[in-house]
Order: sequence, then C-alpha cells, then structure tokens
Amino acid sequence: ANQELMALASSKGITLKSDGDKPDRKEKKLSDKSGEDFDKAYVKLMVEDHEEDVKLFEKEAKNGEDAEIRAFANKYLPVLRDHLEQVRALKKSRD
Repeated sequence: ANQELMALASSKGITLKSDGDKPDRKEKKLSDKSGEDFDKAYVKLMVEDHEEDVKLFEKEAKNGEDAEIRAFANKYLPVLRDHLEQVRALKKSRD
C-alpha cells in the first residue's frame, strides 16, 4: 500500500510528508515504558492510529475529488477496518 501510495502521489505531483529523523510523539510516550506497561500503551496507540486512519480513508473514499485517490482509499479501507478490529480485539483481551 505504501509503495502504491507513493507512486500515486508522485504521478499527481503530490509530496508526501516525511517526519524523517524527527522523534515521533508516540515514540516519546513509549520510551519510558517497559514490559506490560509498554504493551498496553502500544496497543492503545495502535487503536487510536487505526481509528484515525479509518476516518481519513472513509472521508476520502466518500468525498475525495480525485477519482484515483478515492479508488485508493476504497481499495485499502477494508484492510484498515480489519486491522482496527484486530487491534481492538487485542486491546480487549489485554484489559
């Protein structure tokens, strides 16, 4: 999906954001944790990330102006929803 997205963006003249070496806020939240605390915090972040991604893909799939980008969102939305359900199940099993 990432390679496909990069190719699509390139064909559209779109520059994708890259954080490069900039420390990620999520990594900072996890850096002081270990063991069970790390696992719980990581799973919580994965749920939040997937929920945000699903919302963005749903918005683009429904309202996107570019047909190819809308098609990309529609193609990968089921995968993201599946991943979200998997990580929610993992979180529930750990709570």
